[in-house]
Amino acid sequence: DYARLAKDMVDKGARALKFDPMQGMDTFIDTAQFNQAVEAIRLVREAVGDDVELMIDVHGRLSPDNSIRLARAVEPYRIYWWEEPIPTDASMDDLARVARSINIPVVAGERLYTRWGFRDLFEKRAAAIINPDISHQGGILETKKIADMAHAYYISVNPHDASGPVLTAASIQLEAAIPNFLIHEFFSIDIPFYEEVIKDPFPVITDNNYIELPTKPGLGIEIDESALSKRPYKYVDLGAFWASHDEWRETTDRK
Repeated sequence: DYARLAKDMVDKGARALKFDPMQGMDTFIDTAQFNQAVEAIRLVREAVGDDVELMIDVHGRLSPDNSIRLARAVEPYRIYWWEEPIPTDASMDDLARVARSINIPVVAGERLYTRWGFRDLFEKRAAAIINPDISHQGGILETKKIADMAHAYYISVNPHDASGPVLTAASIQLEAAIPNFLIHEFFSIDIPFYEEVIKDPFPVITDNNYIELPTKPGLGIEIDESALSKRPYKYVDLGAFWASHDEWRETTDRK
């Protein structure tokens, strides 16, 4: 229930929400799937009101034409961004065509590598926002160079952060050092993992939804290795994410 979950998060203090309303869909969608996604977005906007930003993550699943068609259909719901709108094996020209064809800023880059991987995106104006992942790019310094390149094209930066508190700590150090930082997104409000494996409270979020920059040396955090050892690596088939919600839950519950 997208609308219920969205309202719950807003009640907990969230002022921007990102979600994928296309669970179980593939590259080419039929009318029923199209309407399902549009309705999910409509219901979320209705539930949270006009003061909350809504970001849509397509997770690279739609063809360029389907992505354009769906984005245009949900433009009335004031979508803040349209993330990974097409498959990553599509061309940069395809991504640029999507960006030119819709009135929602396109986000891309979490699966690109190094500044050379981003050069074509910048030159073709294929995105308004990039989301480089520090853990993929070669660290903070390489990602800083990518952000500096983006600045010259008036492209903002939203570092991709879906891998835990160490990446969060690295990302906010980068964000404090670049002028084109846009917003930080991560899993925190309803997931206790950070509190369990980091010795001090992290991240510290202010009343107006800013993250306080740590002042300790390095990344500013200290890992509780004893607590972390209680969470050993566990393989999850992320391919199941493209299945329906029930199929995905059944797959992950078996792992």
